[in-house]
Amino acid sequence: MQQIIVKSGKTLLEKVPTPVVSDGTILVKVMYSCISQGTEISGVKNSGKSETEKIISIIKDKPQDIQEAIDNYKVQVFSS
Repeated sequence: MQQIIVKSGKTLLEKVPTPVVSDGTILVKVMYSCISQGTEISGVKNSGKSETEKIISIIKDKPQDIQEAIDNYKVQVFSS
């Protein structure tokens, strides 16, 4: 079986073991799949970055998300 794997900012097609089907589980054969240009690509770009680099990237690309993260943090901290 082949699987697309993201390592250090690169996508690789690698052979991986076929999953084992055990009691209470099913194995789904995927006939078609698509890698979108959205979330998956951002995951590839961020996979080779340190946590600090990821945070800096978010601040540069989506400054509005910073305020949302701060607001969510305040809710979590003050509600507990």
